[in-house]
Amino acid sequence: MGRLNKVVQGASLCIVLLASGCVGGLHDVLFVNPHDNKSVKARISIEHDPYRNTLTAIGPLVALPTASLNHRGHFGIRSWALDKRKFKPTDSVLIYITAYFSDWAYLDSAYMKGGKKLDVTAIDRDVVNCSSGYSCEINETVGIIFTVEELREWLKEGELSHSLEHSHSLDFKLVGSHGSREVSVSKVYIKTFLDFIESYNSAP
Repeated sequence: MGRLNKVVQGASLCIVLLASGCVGGLHDVLFVNPHDNKSVKARISIEHDPYRNTLTAIGPLVALPTASLNHRGHFGIRSWALDKRKFKPTDSVLIYITAYFSDWAYLDSAYMKGGKKLDVTAIDRDVVNCSSGYSCEINETVGIIFTVEELREWLKEGELSHSLEHSHSLDFKLVGSHGSREVSVSKVYIKTFLDFIESYNSAP
């Protein structure tokens, strides 16, 4: 229970930071190609907050592929070190997704193919871009929490699997009472992020 409590505390801190606007406005954001490890690596940063005594790794944002502006969105990835000095296999990784809808979707759950349910936390819901008072765009942000070792194990299984689908992306579907959104997070994107925080640990 001790490790679980620390994970929940860390997740709560990261979710509070996201909800308070640390993602910021997206007007000037440059999304990266999640399949290009050099581009992903170049946009990962490490932040140390001496007041909160937190160490946070922040990955770049990736646009969700869509054929309609009404179904746009993006995702990102973060991790935080519980011992404030380096990242450990038991530290948490938050994959957070912002999806846009024409009405409230109330996203509250997520499933991988095959029915495996993932742990989802609601981070933010907001009304944006209202036009003439008749229609508004809704964005909802949710987070899915993994540990570093869970994602490493998933990457290892993908390398051993004969399924190309599994080996190329982490696929899941966000579901709410009034909407849903399918998300694919590139294996290259995840691996590059994990390799980056591992190399940070190795740095003098």
